Amino acid sequence: MCDSCENVTVGPRFFIKVGCAALALLIGLTYVVYVRPEPHQIGKHVDAVVVLAGERERLDTGLKLVNRGVAANLVISDGNAKGWKRANQLCAQRQPGHQPFGVFCPKPAADDTRGEVEGLARLARREHWKTIVLVTSNY
Repeated sequence: MCDSCENVTVGPRFFIKVGCAALALLIGLTYVVYVRPEPHQIGKHVDAVVVLAGERERLDTGLKLVNRGVAANLVISDGNAKGWKRANQLCAQRQPGHQPFGVFCPKPAADDTRGEVEGLARLARREHWKTIVLVTSNY
């Protein structure tokens, strides 16, 4: 044994602290990768990026995705709603040639998430879409 070595006792508090740190790291990584992925973490290509109505910041995320080439189509649920200026502009300019991607602005039959999803399902069937990226919020 060396002369400058000390006996260090590792007690239960040490293991509790290490365990808590490991759990915090795992939760943080899970949040970043699965709950709040960055646009560069999304798959390479899908049929459409769908932005649900509600928080206006969702549209920025949807635009980043289609501009990056993740999808050739952007769906803005209730995009013609009063007061949503950016969505209103995109929906008004959805003729071919105005954007490098298709824009769809369906009005949900009911003013809730279920109505949005039912309308989206009809649109996806009509357009023969198989895959989408859904932009929504986590509460």
